[in-house]
Amino acid sequence: MNVSFEWGLGDKLRLLRVHDFGPGKGRGIVSAEDIRAGELVERAPVLIIPAADRAKTSWPNVTSLRGKN
Repeated sequence: MNVSFEWGLGDKLRLLRVHDFGPGKGRGIVSAEDIRAGELVERAPVLIIPAADRAKTSWPNVTSLRGKN
């Protein structure tokens, strides 16, 4: 499989690609360019919804349980 795509963080677009690591290892997403030490490459904010409030949300299909709550 040879698929390339761009993924953005702020004003920085990074070229990523799907890489097949071989039999028994599977595929993964790798950067098609160098990443400097300490450089932020992804941000994934999490919205915490208390258990008592989950049933009241309109997001039942996009919530996932993490930890004790």
